[in-house]
Amino acid sequence: MIRHISLLSLGLVGALFAMGCSGADGEDGKTGPAGKEGPAGQAGPAGQDGLPGPAGEQGPEGPAGQDAVGTVSISGVTPAFAFLDRSKTVTISGFGTDWSSTTPPTVSFGPDVDVDTVSVASPTALIAAITIKPDAETGPRNVTVTNGAETLTYSAGFTLESPAKFDIVGTPAQGSIMIASVVNRDFETPFDTTYTGDGFFTPIVYTNIQMSALPGVLADPQNVQPYTMEWLMLVDVDATAGDKDLDILSGPAGQQVHFPAPKAFSLAEREAETITLGTPKTDKVTSVYGTQLYKIEGSKTEGQIVNIAVSSTKADSQPAFALLPESGKFNDLIAYTNDSTLVTTPTSSVYYLVFWDSTGAFNYDFTFTTSATGPVTLLEDKEPNNTIAQALVAAAMPAYMANATLSSEADVDWVKYEAKAADVGKKFRMTTTAGDAYCDTVVAAYGSDGTTLLGTESSDSNYHENHLSAAIPAAGTYYIRVSASHQGYFDVSDNRYNLMITLE
Repeated sequence: MIRHISLLSLGLVGALFAMGCSGADGEDGKTGPAGKEGPAGQAGPAGQDGLPGPAGEQGPEGPAGQDAVGTVSISGVTPAFAFLDRSKTVTISGFGTDWSSTTPPTVSFGPDVDVDTVSVASPTALIAAITIKPDAETGPRNVTVTNGAETLTYSAGFTLESPAKFDIVGTPAQGSIMIASVVNRDFETPFDTTYTGDGFFTPIVYTNIQMSALPGVLADPQNVQPYTMEWLMLVDVDATAGDKDLDILSGPAGQQVHFPAPKAFSLAEREAETITLGTPKTDKVTSVYGTQLYKIEGSKTEGQIVNIAVSSTKADSQPAFALLPESGKFNDLIAYTNDSTLVTTPTSSVYYLVFWDSTGAFNYDFTFTTSATGPVTLLEDKEPNNTIAQALVAAAMPAYMANATLSSEADVDWVKYEAKAADVGKKFRMTTTAGDAYCDTVVAAYGSDGTTLLGTESSDSNYHENHLSAAIPAAGTYYIRVSASHQGYFDVSDNRYNLMITLE
């Protein structure tokens, strides 16, 4: 660009120089020869496109194309799933099919799905009414349509599902307490929420909800809503491990709807860890509602009083344990507590402890402390023992009588003890336990005549008693009496009790 401008400038200077050489008054000079043509300038901008010309004549029609060729097939299944133990109407769409109502095709959804009817809605549409059995295998299924010699298959085109989804919170293992949360996936069939009780003075009982029997597992519904529910599940120590199929029954008797859940959860095997009596045992709960399984073994040669307690320093935690006898079964539950005293005998010395925190607190340490004292005088409830003359003899203290019975409201049981000089000033501690949870007892200690109270009778404020007598005034014969409550709460169907007598 600079060079171009320089050349133009030089040409202009030359022209001015030529003009300056002419005389002012002389004749006009001759015209000189023309200079050379300068270089071409830059191209200007393009002009606007012109308007299109008129259309030409239409050409001749080309040859006809070939007809398209398609594969006859099943193009869709609606809906694409169904729940176990339900009936469903399913539409099967075809492509290129020629189904006829005169000779309807046959339809299959695989094993344990009954095809009740098949209707031909059009040459490319079938309507099948099906019934799914409760034990059908869940998962994808092939749908097959057979029309004469022609068989069409829609691979994995239909799925069987459980109408109930289980989520287990806790430790799914032998000797455990778990919470099962259940979601109802069948929106056409809500759970029956009928219940009795108010939850304050009487417990809430869901009368129209049940769970199919599962050996070794006790299940109790806790909160039932139309599409959710929770169950408390108690698993025996000897429950069989492995996958567990569950079935919830919803509705009144004779109108129950099933919610089968194959392989709802898997139960793991585990061994109870032994706690040595007298040696503290510290452990850690690591998951929400997690459980751990322990056992204690008392003496096989004598009776012992065993105390078991569990504690933690974590605020807002409530460490506790379910105390089970040697059967390891929750039907035989002794107590759910954080502190228990029991008597082991040579024939009943093994007990199981299922640790559980009902608040769901976790990630904290807890400690079991235990103690054992003995020997304990073991008494057997032998009738008649209804008078002081027939009283059972406790040769030494402490004394324990297991599975004693009161045959009626009028029945009484007597125990005799010869106090020694070393016992003077001590008091009788008389404690009754289940037995039967609602065996309503009253206890008292008497002097040698069997009529003079040593202190007072127990207050009879509960079904079981924990009563302390007045001090023993002198060595001699004393009696302990157990009788039925006379306040109208005694029921002969709940007549078993255990009696512990100690000196304090």
